Amino acid sequence: MRKLINKVIQWGQQKGITDPKNTFQQLAKVTEEVGELNGAILKQDREGQKKEFGDCLVTLILLSVQLNLSFEACLEAAHKKNVSRKPGKMINGTYIKGDDLPKGNITFEQFKEDY
Repeated sequence: MRKLINKVIQWGQQKGITDPKNTFQQLAKVTEEVGELNGAILKQDREGQKKEFGDCLVTLILLSVQLNLSFEACLEAAHKKNVSRKPGKMINGTYIKGDDLPKGNITFEQFKEDY
């Protein structure tokens, strides 16, 4: 995986994408690619999903370079944060973090209105 990440970074450097002055433009590119992934998912286009998911990863890797962050370190930090959280719950197909679950006797309908 590291070899592939390095290839992505090298490609981005050759194109001038990794310049930290372009961080907000790169963040916009991440958002654009997530939108394209959404479109591929809605169309149930399996090949498109794979390509657009990859594009999301590429844009995130290059954004991590612009922010002087290791992509792997970010992934590791997110994993550690997620596994150390209070257990959450799936509600209507969405995972709700434990800290965001309602406290006390509240109905799901009341919770949905606040969430």
